[in-house]
Amino acid sequence: MSEKVSNPRGWPIVEVCDPSGRRGLHIIWAAVDPEDYWYVVWAARVPPGAFSEMAKGVKAERKMLPHEPDLCIMDARGGAFQVDMETRETFFDRFRQFGLLYVPSVQQSETMDADIANLRDWLMPRYHPVSDRSISKLRFTRSVANMKEGPLWALQTFVWDPHKQTKAWHYKQKSKDFVDCLRYLTGYPGLTYRRFQNATDPSVYRGNSLAESYRRPKLAGDARGNRQTLGIRNGAPMGYRAAWNMRRRSGGLS
Repeated sequence: MSEKVSNPRGWPIVEVCDPSGRRGLHIIWAAVDPEDYWYVVWAARVPPGAFSEMAKGVKAERKMLPHEPDLCIMDARGGAFQVDMETRETFFDRFRQFGLLYVPSVQQSETMDADIANLRDWLMPRYHPVSDRSISKLRFTRSVANMKEGPLWALQTFVWDPHKQTKAWHYKQKSKDFVDCLRYLTGYPGLTYRRFQNATDPSVYRGNSLAESYRRPKLAGDARGNRQTLGIRNGAPMGYRAAWNMRRRSGGLS
C-alpha cells in the first residue's frame, strides 16, 4: 500500500460502497473542501467472502484515511439484496452486525440517465477565478488516478449507451462498479461542506428532506444519443492538497 492520505483541514469524508456477492466490494472515499469541491482520496476493491472477512477488509482500508468517514453510502438495490433467505438479512443488515453502518444511495431515475448526466456535470471543468483555470467539481488524488483499474480508469473506459438499457449490456463492463460508486456520490442529495459542519448526526442525510435541485444536462457527445464514454481522457487533475495550498496562499481559506 502507498502512504496514508493526508487531510490538512480535516475535511469531511464520504465512503461509497457498491456491493456484489460475485465481485465483492468496490469502494471510494471522497473528501469535500469548504468550496464544495470533491476529491476522491482513496479507492479499494475488497474480494468476495464471508461478511466478517469483507468487514475486516473495509476497516483495514479505512486505516489509510486521516479519520473515519463522516457518512457511508451503499448502493440501495445491491445493499437490499437478501443474503439469507431464512432470516431475510441484507448486505445492510450483515455489515451492521460488524459495525459498518451504511445509508442507501438515492437514484434519480430508473434508467440511470439522470445519474449519468449528473456525474458528467460534476466532471465538467468550469472557470475558477481564484486559480484562473477551469477545474471540475469532482477530482482525484494522484494515487487514485494511478490505481490500476481504479475509478479514473473506469471513467475512461465505461461506455454508456442510452439505447441499450438491459442489465446485461451495462453490467458486463468491468468498469461499471467504480462508475456506480461515483454516481452514488454525485447523486446523493444535500452533500455540502457546510451541512457536514452543521450536522451533529450523519443520519440527517437520509432520504430527500435535504435534497437540492441538481442540474441535469443532456449527455455530451453524439447528438443522436449513441453510445459514448464519460469523456475523461487526461490524467489526474490538481490534487486536493495542492488545491488547499493554492486557496490558502490566495486568501481563499483562513
